[in-house]
Amino acid sequence: MVRSCRHAREETFPNVLVDDHLDGFTTSHDVIRMQIDDERLRHYTVAFLRSHTGQGLLRRDKSGSVIDHITVGHVEAQEVPLLDDAVIDLAADLVLDSFELIEQARLTLAEGLANYEASLPSPARAVPASWGGRSTRARSLAA
Repeated sequence: MVRSCRHAREETFPNVLVDDHLDGFTTSHDVIRMQIDDERLRHYTVAFLRSHTGQGLLRRDKSGSVIDHITVGHVEAQEVPLLDDAVIDLAADLVLDSFELIEQARLTLAEGLANYEASLPSPARAVPASWGGRSTRARSLAA
């Protein structure tokens, strides 16, 4: 799980479960990586930290005059309430379900983009005849 340690003009400190796709990306100093080996507790922790209460607790000790910051020590010291097993299981299952949907959507989007890009002409070639010789600049589409 990855937590952002700073934000500007946001009400929350975002957190992300890292799947195989995201694991290949390099993170910056503005990210705190939390390693929770127990999958059930990892997903429950995500649910808690995304909750109004979890966000409030993370924000109470923030620092920074312009951009709010939290530190590794702040996150490590954060207390996570361990509720009844049924509540933990439900929260963990919901986070896991959402994570699986997001991962599947990301893979489907990547496949769709790859197929779309394969259908585009090479940048070195002119506008193909199948387009009727027509093209426009992207900025003119926004008007």
